[in-house]
Amino acid sequence: MKIFLSILILIFNIQSWTKADDIKTFEIEGITIGEPLLSHFTKAQIKNSNKNNYPKSNKFVGVEIRLTNPDQYELVQIHYDSELIIHSVAGVVFLENIKNCYSRQQEIKNQLKSLFENYEIFEDTLVHRQDPSGKSSWTGVEFSLKTGDALIHCTDWSKDFERNGYKDSLRIEISTKKFSDFLRYEAY
Repeated sequence: MKIFLSILILIFNIQSWTKADDIKTFEIEGITIGEPLLSHFTKAQIKNSNKNNYPKSNKFVGVEIRLTNPDQYELVQIHYDSELIIHSVAGVVFLENIKNCYSRQQEIKNQLKSLFENYEIFEDTLVHRQDPSGKSSWTGVEFSLKTGDALIHCTDWSKDFERNGYKDSLRIEISTKKFSDFLRYEAY
């Protein structure tokens, strides 16, 4: 348990134990929102990555990049604007057992409660929109701050999706308010 909490602290690379209200004080794999994407990845890496586009708007583009020497995560997903400024960064860990995800999610939630000062928290389990069978689920905890959001997601793919290469995962994300509002009101 002590080792996991130490790792959790590294997840966000907290500089001090003071309570935080600015989402930009956190990092995932050394990346934080508000930075230029090109300060972390080359144009070739960005071009060759998996892209995430949204059906109703092209205000933001997402890329998924597998990390060769990760500290904590197997891949990062980054959303950026037309000026290549990062508005969201997420770290993903793939799991063999979804039950491990829920216990980790609870531990991270409790840690974030002690780090954030002014926040609203939302929790929900939904059917994953990528699975038309309705058998895959997404369980999320969202901390909403004035400057953005911190999210902890567990994705439990159905057996059919797992046979197609999908893996259950734990995802930790930080996003600007602008990107979070885009997802809520414009993207879909």
